[in-house]
Amino acid sequence: MGDLRSNQLIGTFGPGSVYDLVDYSVVIASADQWLNQRFAPDLVINDIEIKEVVQKRLKELTDFNIPFIYGLMMPPYSRDDSDEHETAIGSVRAYRFPIYHRCSRCRVLCRLKDTSTETRCSHNHSNISGMEPCGSIKPDWKRGKLEPVRFITKCEDGHLQDFNWIAFKQLTCTGECKKHDRWGSPESIYYLNETSQGDFFNSIKIQCRICKNQSSLGKIKETISSINNGGYEKLDPELKRIFSCNGWRPWLKDNKTESCSRTLDFVPRGQSNVYIPIRESYISIPKNNFTDFDLDHQGIIQQLFHEQDDLNEFSREDAYNQIPIVKRFYKEDISQAISSYHDQSISTEHLDKKIDEYLEDLIEWKICNEEITADEIEVKYKFNEFRSLTTKLLSDEFICEPINHHENDFLSVKFNSISKIEKLKIVNVLLGFQRSFNIDDEKIKFHPSINKPSYLPASISWGEGIFLEFNFSEIDKWASLNKDFVETRNQVLNNRSKGSLQLRDVKNINYSLVHSFSHMLMKQLAYESGFSVTELTEKIYFFEDDQKVGLLIHTTSGDSQCSMGGLSDLADPNKLENIIKRALTTNLSCSNDPLCADSHGQGTSSLSHAACFGCLMLPEICCEVRPIKNSYLDRNLLVDLHGSVKSFFE
Repeated sequence: MGDLRSNQLIGTFGPGSVYDLVDYSVVIASADQWLNQRFAPDLVINDIEIKEVVQKRLKELTDFNIPFIYGLMMPPYSRDDSDEHETAIGSVRAYRFPIYHRCSRCRVLCRLKDTSTETRCSHNHSNISGMEPCGSIKPDWKRGKLEPVRFITKCEDGHLQDFNWIAFKQLTCTGECKKHDRWGSPESIYYLNETSQGDFFNSIKIQCRICKNQSSLGKIKETISSINNGGYEKLDPELKRIFSCNGWRPWLKDNKTESCSRTLDFVPRGQSNVYIPIRESYISIPKNNFTDFDLDHQGIIQQLFHEQDDLNEFSREDAYNQIPIVKRFYKEDISQAISSYHDQSISTEHLDKKIDEYLEDLIEWKICNEEITADEIEVKYKFNEFRSLTTKLLSDEFICEPINHHENDFLSVKFNSISKIEKLKIVNVLLGFQRSFNIDDEKIKFHPSINKPSYLPASISWGEGIFLEFNFSEIDKWASLNKDFVETRNQVLNNRSKGSLQLRDVKNINYSLVHSFSHMLMKQLAYESGFSVTELTEKIYFFEDDQKVGLLIHTTSGDSQCSMGGLSDLADPNKLENIIKRALTTNLSCSNDPLCADSHGQGTSSLSHAACFGCLMLPEICCEVRPIKNSYLDRNLLVDLHGSVKSFFE
């Protein structure tokens, strides 16, 4: 896969995306075609709780078409590379896409097979006076290079296919050329020319060698405009056929198609909305229970539940009856794991009791998780993350130590606890992707990164950070002091969110307060710690019903093994107080004031107020809000800009 890094396969260039290799362009195949435990068992991420959360979410996103997953697995990488530069190798399957190519020399437009490795033109004709045909040139390297066409088509439901250049050109062809049916590099009769005449689409022309007819892509622009304005039914039948989606899924083996009633959009293959990855990040926290045992929990669960996909078919009694059988096969492994975990010798009688307890706990844990929704299990896991970040914990993967800030008058009022996170393991999981955001559709089609039960692609990143638990009574007190303002702003945010892409995850002003503080602090920490702001990210823990609110700011150096303490060392009461005060002072003014300070709505869907890229807005990679990044921001909530609201920090 050339220089594609393994971490890129969990994001921008995951399964279903279009990636440009040195010689041609490909679409990355679904992960079930290239992730296999047999070839690289050490790449499996053994965290049963994260796996359970992800499995539940994927099951709901796919309407139970993928009822379970084997686990999480990192993409393959070159063993010769250092940890900082893990590079994916050829075992990542991909298919050539698009299959239409244009010769850089003779400009012939040809169609190849998706399994072809042909990179040089072998065209037997020349459409340019005095130019020797590529097919007669020796040696091969002097021939024109076959370059993938710049445009492809996609639909709102996430299907991807080549534009039918041949059918489009034959609309204007005359005579025998309409019957021509050989479109390989040697025999094609069409040429794709780019000129400087007219606007962008009109400057690209397709010419037929037989009838000499030439037509521009301006017709495509007109057709798309007509479709967008509701004129699809008025189109010519042939144009309807060209712009109707065939349900192509070229990232699947044999390009398995499905029925689709959408129309196609004509887009550059590198356009950002051609691939919108859906990924989640979880902190791997010490479990302090049976799930911390070094065991194949998933394999044991499958044995306890007769390896069935639908656990609802079985009762507790069925699973408990399987315990003697499972013990016969796994007793030695479980005994060794329990002894290693407790780091001491255990009597045979006591060990047998521990094995029974482990299997019973595993059954109850699995059944309990099956009885709750994906949202509930995610909230449950996130709450466990919150508790871990407020507790002193030391393990190989997680080092957290709360600091004593209660003697600091400034910090002790606003924050219940502050923790220094020296080591953090973050598991990033690619659930799938979509190719559109559209508030007019109730449900945009989601495509999973696997097409059948398999391992989901995931990656591990290490970092450090600072965690702050807010004093919820202070937030409540602030909201009470600004009651009228809070009610009005909540109504504004609610209305604007429901009329935007954010309609499925509406936030209130209390969240806006914490989010604004987070962006303000990240920007200041970038100056103080030496990290670039793009290396920092936020994670907000907002449990309003439980009156628990926290903020984690951590590094996101994806492939590196932590860092040198540049961020976590700032979790010192005196240092942190000065950093926050400097950040507040900085945000009293903005280079775009007074327009920024007096703004009644900025950013996408006007979901931010006194916030712009001169003050609170940051690169999208830093912001956790989805899908509209840099929303719910307002520095007026943090500092007094013009007296319209009593600020949280006086």
